[in-house]
Amino acid sequence: MAIPQITLEDDDFFIQFDKGIVWRKFNWMNKKQIPYWRKVDYKDSKGYIRFDYKGYKSIKLHRVLYEKFYGIKLNQKQHIDHKNHIRDDNRITNLKLTDSQGNNQNCSKRKQTSSKYIGVCWRKRDKKWRARIQNPSTNKREYLGSFDNEKEAAMAYINKAEQLNKIYNANFNIPYLKSLLED
Repeated sequence: MAIPQITLEDDDFFIQFDKGIVWRKFNWMNKKQIPYWRKVDYKDSKGYIRFDYKGYKSIKLHRVLYEKFYGIKLNQKQHIDHKNHIRDDNRITNLKLTDSQGNNQNCSKRKQTSSKYIGVCWRKRDKKWRARIQNPSTNKREYLGSFDNEKEAAMAYINKAEQLNKIYNANFNIPYLKSLLED
C-alpha cells in the first residue's frame, strides 16, 4: 500500500508520511516573491520535533502526523508512541496510538539503575537479582523471583510480559526487551 503525501489545509505545509517529514512554506521577501520550503526540524529538550501550527504554539509533530494520516482528532488522554524509542523518527509506520499506561510500558530503561535490563534490580541484602513487573489489570507490581544471574531475571520479566500481552492486550515492547538481551 502506497503511503499518501498530503498538503495541509492552508497550503503552507507539505507532509511526507513515509519519511515522517513536514515541509513548511515561507514567502521569501524579495522582488520576485519566490516561496521556498524548509523542513520542520526544531527539537525540544526531550528530543521531540515541534512546530507552530494553526495558532498553537509548539505542538509535537508526531501527533499532527498521526491525526492527519488517520483523519482523527486526538484528545489529551490519547498518546502517540514511537515503537522504536527514537523520538525524532516520525514515520507513520513507527507511530502507534496508546493510552498513558501503554506509553509508560513502552519506555526505555532508566539510566541510573543497577541492572541494564528493564524490571530487574540488584538486591544487596540477598546478593541476588530481583525481577518485578507492573500488572496492568491490578496496577500493582508482581514479584517474579530472585535470580543468581541478571539475564535469568530479565528472561523472567520478558516471559511474564509476553503472558500479560496475550491476556490483557498489554503494550509491553517484547522485541525491544529481547534486543536488550542480545547486547
